[in-house]
Amino acid sequence: MFDLFHYYKNKGECDFLVYERGEVIMCIQVCWEINSENLKRELAGIEEAMQYKGCKKGIILTLQQTDKFNNIRVVPVNQWLLELRK
Repeated sequence: MFDLFHYYKNKGECDFLVYERGEVIMCIQVCWEINSENLKRELAGIEEAMQYKGCKKGIILTLQQTDKFNNIRVVPVNQWLLELRK
């Protein structure tokens, strides 16, 4: 089972780090939508957290967008919540 989430902040920031047995297994960024004004900032924060914590799985939760940037998925939050039930 997962330990509850933690916040990461350094040069960038990442909203949630998910721990399992003391290791970060997923970095999560949350935003209403990804657009040309926030894409660089949102990716920089989650990528920095993933690199610092040695995490290979990243996800950006949005209202309704789907995309992928390297190993970071962009997923609507309702879809992600349904995936957790599986």
